[in-house]
Amino acid sequence: MMYMIVEAASCKSAIKYPYLLYNRQGVGWSRIEKTMADGQESGEQKRQSLTERGRQWFLTIGTVLALLATVIGFLSDSVGVLEFVRNMGASPAATEVVIPLESPTVAPTETVMVVATATAVVTPMPTALPVMAAADERLLLVAQFSNFATDASFNVAGRIHEALAGQVKAAKLEDTRVAVWPETVVDQDAATQVVEETGAALMIWGEYDSGRVRVRFTVAGESAELDWEQLLGAPTELSTTINLDVPRETQALALMTLGRLYRNAGELERARSVFAQALALEPSDTETVATLTFYLAILDAAATPPNLERVIEGYSKVIELRPAWHNARYNRGLAYLTRYWMTAEPTNLDSAIDDFTWTLGVQSKYTEAYVNRGVAYNARNDEGDIDAAIDDFSAAIRFNPKSYLAYYNRGLAYIRLDQQPLWIADLEKALVIAPAYWPSHHALCWGYALDEMPEAGLPHCDEAVSQDASGSTREARGLVLAELGRTDEALDDLEQYIAWLDTQPEAWSELNSRQVYEQVIEGLRAGENPVTPALLEQLR
Repeated sequence: MMYMIVEAASCKSAIKYPYLLYNRQGVGWSRIEKTMADGQESGEQKRQSLTERGRQWFLTIGTVLALLATVIGFLSDSVGVLEFVRNMGASPAATEVVIPLESPTVAPTETVMVVATATAVVTPMPTALPVMAAADERLLLVAQFSNFATDASFNVAGRIHEALAGQVKAAKLEDTRVAVWPETVVDQDAATQVVEETGAALMIWGEYDSGRVRVRFTVAGESAELDWEQLLGAPTELSTTINLDVPRETQALALMTLGRLYRNAGELERARSVFAQALALEPSDTETVATLTFYLAILDAAATPPNLERVIEGYSKVIELRPAWHNARYNRGLAYLTRYWMTAEPTNLDSAIDDFTWTLGVQSKYTEAYVNRGVAYNARNDEGDIDAAIDDFSAAIRFNPKSYLAYYNRGLAYIRLDQQPLWIADLEKALVIAPAYWPSHHALCWGYALDEMPEAGLPHCDEAVSQDASGSTREARGLVLAELGRTDEALDDLEQYIAWLDTQPEAWSELNSRQVYEQVIEGLRAGENPVTPALLEQLR
C-alpha cells in the first residue's frame, strides 16, 4: 500500500494564500490656508468676515478629523493573504479558502428635485449612477484622483484607464470592462459604497500632491484594501510618476486582483493568463513580483497534470525574493513530495523533508507540515525514518487532536511496524473523528489482510470499494478474498487494481509493487493460493 501526501480537509489539495503584508502609510496632511486682505473693514464687513472665518474653521476642523480617522483606519488595518497547500493523493487540485470580511454599508445618496406645482415640494430621488456593471460582466472602475497639489493638475484616472483597458483588450477578456468613475473617492467607505451600488468587481482610487502619489484598490466583498505609493524626491518628478510609473504599477496590481477574481471563480486558465500578463509588465515593486510569481506557481500546481518543474522553479524564485514567506517553502516541499510520487526519485523526498523542516523552524505548531514531513519520512524509509514519521504524526496530534489525517498516517506507519493494537486504535480513532473519510476503511482492510485476519477486514474492504470507483483500493480486498478462498472474486479485484495502475504514472507501478500482484494473479489463475506469510511480509 502506498503512503500518500495528506491534507487537512479532503483527499485533494487545499490551497491557502502566502502571508503578505502591504505596508500602509499615513495620509499626508494638506494645509488649508487663507490670507485675509489687509485694510480697514466696515462693521458689516467685519461681521461677514467673522462669519466666513467661522465657516472656514469648521470646514478645516472637519477635514482634519476626517483625515485623522482615515489615518487611524490605515494604522489599524493590514492586508493579509495567507495561502498554503495541503495535499493528499496522486492528483492534487487547488481550492481556496476565503474568509470574507464585513464591509461597512452606507445609505444610498439622494438628490433634491423641486416640482413646479402650486406649492414647491421637495421630493427625494435616487441619484442615477453614471456607470453600472452589466449582467455577467466584470467592471473595473477608476475614480478621479483627489488633487492636493497647489500648482499642477493631472488626469490620473484617464492615464490608468487607458493603460488598463489596453491590457484587458490584449488579454481578450471580453467579459471585463474598464470605466472611469466621474467623481473623486475620499475613503474606503465611499469606495465600498460605489462598488456595491455599481456591481463593480474593483475600484481604483487615490490622491496625489507635490510629494507623493498614492493608488488604492477596493475589491468587491473584501474590506481590506491594497495600495501602492510613490514618494517623490522633488515636485518636478510628479509628471513623470503619473504618466509612466502610475500606469505601469497600477496595471500590474489591477491585473493581479483581476486574476484573483478569476481564480476564485474557478477560471484557472484565465487567471494564469492575467497573472503572467501582469508579471510581463515588470513591476518595480518586489512584493508585487513575488506575489504574482506565487500565484502562478499555485496555478501550475493545480493544473492537470501539475507542471511540477515550473511549480518548483516558481516557488524557488519567491523564496529568493521573500525568504520569510514560509508558505512558499511549505508549498515547494509539497511539490517535491508530489514529484516523488510521479518519478519515484528519492532525492525529491530529501528536498521535501528539508523544506518541511525549515517551515517547522518558523512555524513550530504547523500541523500539516508535521503530517507531510511524516509522510515523506515514511516513504523514504531509511534507517530511523519510520520512528521519525511516528514522532511527526504524534506532534501533529498534540497540536491538533482532531487531525484525523495524523491518526490515519500514524496507523499506516504502525502497520509497517506490525504493531496491530496501535494501528487498529489509530485508524478507528480517525473514523471517529471523520466517519466519512473512507480511506481509513481501506487502511483497516489493508492491515487485516497483512495480519491474515480476513473476516475482520472484509467489512472495511467492502466499505472502501463501495466509495472508490477508480479501483485503487481493490488490491487490499483482493488479498482478503484470496485468504478467504474466494478465488474468482479475488482475481477480479486484483485485475481491476492492475487496470487502475495502467492509468497512473509509470512510477506508481514500482511504488505499489505491481510485480507482486501480477504474481498473485498468475498463482490464482493456476489454481494456487500464493498469498503466503512471506508474500504479505514483502508487501508490508
